[in-house]
Amino acid sequence: MISDGMHYSWSSSVTPQLQLNSTDLNHPPLTNSDVTLLETIYLIGGLTALPFMMYFPDKFGRKNTIFGAILSSFISWSLIAIYPDIKTFCVSRFLAGMSADTGYVSIPMYISEISDKNIRGALNGLTYIQLTIGVLIIMTIGPFISVNKSALIGVFINLFALISFIFIRESPYFYLKRQQRNKAEESLKILRCSENVKIELDELEEAVRRQEKEKGRFMDLISSRSNRKALILVVIVFCLVNISCVPIIFMNVNTILKETSDHFFPSEYGAILFSSTLLIVGIIATLFVDKIGRKKLLIFSGISTSATLIVLATYSLLQYLESDWAKTHNWIPFICIILYAVGMRSGLGIVPFILNGELFPMSVKSKGMTVADCFYLISGIICVVFYRELKESYGMYIPIYFLGCFTLIITLIVSVKLPETKGKTLEEIQIMLLK
Repeated sequence: MISDGMHYSWSSSVTPQLQLNSTDLNHPPLTNSDVTLLETIYLIGGLTALPFMMYFPDKFGRKNTIFGAILSSFISWSLIAIYPDIKTFCVSRFLAGMSADTGYVSIPMYISEISDKNIRGALNGLTYIQLTIGVLIIMTIGPFISVNKSALIGVFINLFALISFIFIRESPYFYLKRQQRNKAEESLKILRCSENVKIELDELEEAVRRQEKEKGRFMDLISSRSNRKALILVVIVFCLVNISCVPIIFMNVNTILKETSDHFFPSEYGAILFSSTLLIVGIIATLFVDKIGRKKLLIFSGISTSATLIVLATYSLLQYLESDWAKTHNWIPFICIILYAVGMRSGLGIVPFILNGELFPMSVKSKGMTVADCFYLISGIICVVFYRELKESYGMYIPIYFLGCFTLIITLIVSVKLPETKGKTLEEIQIMLLK
């Protein structure tokens, strides 16, 4: 996930310098169209991985699927390190998107299945802290060193992950699903650091047996009331992540700060502070997600994120109108970006991905998470293109105003419809969704 975080914010930290000169490129300086292509092709790569994610976790196991994602990311960084060219960037970003999407589906699934219910949220949150560390790494080094040198860091991170992952245990759920009880017991003993796992193993086996009575077809996502409810909720919160400008801010934070607050605080260092804030708040949110609850954090995050976006859009409008007030208050966008990091990472940055691993039953988990992820990627592509097109035609304030207001509306809907899953086993969550 550290590597995925680096990929996600790569365009923000690297493309500004590549638009100014071509010293790191076997190609002329990047145009705005090139930047849009590099941002969207990452998400398109994720969409391409979706058909495979419907079957790979159940066919080859959660562990092997994650291993494949790491290998794809390793190849992606290697391509950039060897030959930094716009065509290579496109191939690399496509592979990176495939890797990231595979991880976003399989890692929450794996963690939700191997972890104790009292720490499941924290462990899932820890995964996205790693993603934030990746964002911080690329924001810190990207603007100051060559493209291939920064890519080498990604290469070594993935190489370490590939070697380490050989020793990771497979999910007991996966073994029970394949009727391999002995392997499931062995895996559970290692995961729990205890020989006394019979009671928990029997509970897991019963849960798998109950859920396996369903055939796990695509139609079951719609025909079953609990599955339909889970799918709608996860799709809504995933779309909320993108509507709240997460891909826009992460992929363009350097440019946004340069255009609005560069005279107050250098954009390169502002991006580093933004990433550091994400990491600190992510750690705090992870510690409290199993105490405060998913729903409360998500509501706070949605409202606070919406507020900072609306303020940022208002300042952008005043700047567009060449207001003297905006010129003397050029610290406002910088503060908005930092407060955005606080609000987003406290809930929207971790809760949707935790819910994605919790709400679907075993029989349709791969399919449900894949469909939800499809909506996540499509909404991400739409939001990135929507922002780019309207910004070029009218200014940044138009798309940011719209998305900020829409974020608030969807957050209010979520506050009414989303159940709290804190402290619930996966079996208890399924029973709750039936009500």
